[in-house]
Amino acid sequence: MKIAIVTLNLPTVRGGVAGGVGRAVFYLRKIFSEAGFEVDVLRSSCLSKDYKGAFWDLRRLGACKLSYDLGRFLSKRRKYYDVVLCDGLSGWNVRFSPAINVYHGNTAAYAEAIKKGVSMLIYLKTRYLEAFFEKLSGRGKTIVSVSKSTAEETQRYFKLNTHAVIENAVDTDLFKKPEGEKKQLRKKFGLPVNQFLGLFVGRAKWAKGIDILQKIAPQLDNETSLIMVISGKKFTLEKSFCLCNVPYMDMPLLYSACDFFILPSRYEACSFSVIEAMATELPILIARVGHAREIVRKEPRLAEFILEDLNPDLFVKRINQLKNNEKLRRELGRIEREYVLKNNSLEIFKEKWLKLVKSLVRDKR
Repeated sequence: MKIAIVTLNLPTVRGGVAGGVGRAVFYLRKIFSEAGFEVDVLRSSCLSKDYKGAFWDLRRLGACKLSYDLGRFLSKRRKYYDVVLCDGLSGWNVRFSPAINVYHGNTAAYAEAIKKGVSMLIYLKTRYLEAFFEKLSGRGKTIVSVSKSTAEETQRYFKLNTHAVIENAVDTDLFKKPEGEKKQLRKKFGLPVNQFLGLFVGRAKWAKGIDILQKIAPQLDNETSLIMVISGKKFTLEKSFCLCNVPYMDMPLLYSACDFFILPSRYEACSFSVIEAMATELPILIARVGHAREIVRKEPRLAEFILEDLNPDLFVKRINQLKNNEKLRRELGRIEREYVLKNNSLEIFKEKWLKLVKSLVRDKR
């Protein structure tokens, strides 16, 4: 069988800290290829070298125009494929059966979550323009959501039913606690050896709670610091160290070099960085959004550190609680690793995806 994956994202994680959708495409290509499928990833590089997107980008329509052109590109080659897989709004101009649209979140729900932290123009573009095309992408396709939260949002905002919830996954052979002392790992990254270190991985945006971190940092004692792994430009924060463009293969070592993981995000679907931290037995301190609600439901012992309230004082209180109890940190790490092995391993991810795709192709034939 041959699969086409239509995406607006770079499907590789080798060169740095790629975005979540790019990682998902990377893993999808990996599991399908290992199962004997031929996989073509259709993205901007498939189009003419003379392709010009700047005109549309200036009008904030770049993603919609690129999706349209990818749909046209696919239509000329449709006879070569057995199934097509799209992500987000990339499928709005794809006419193929069977086709799957993967919702890695919900644009309308995301817009509502960040409304107070962005300009009215960005809010309206996200909430109505991008959400319109994302809704259109799901019409006539088998819908996969990456979390129950995303499935609920897709029903609420788009009136579309999710056919399967398949959570994101991590390679648990790569993301695991390595042998060796934490001090040596810290020296590798040039981090302070004798500090209590918290790790943030993501973009320096209001949606990720960067303003919450700005309020948390001044309240930390002199023995505690935050490590900021930022996608894009360097970001300066009090009592912090910023690392940019960390090679993805080094991320398990960086997780293991720190004492806790922090993500006060206002919106998530199924965060890769959270499950990567959990797989490496790094205690998490995160907001109760998206997939985190499922974690609480399935593993209540982690609920105390998955916060409903984004109050910076409460985050500081939990940081100090972790700092003063090494036994608690070890226990949380053990529970988290077991959780990922049971719910978010590549083996489970592969089994669910292959079952879905084979059933669709079988029905077609």
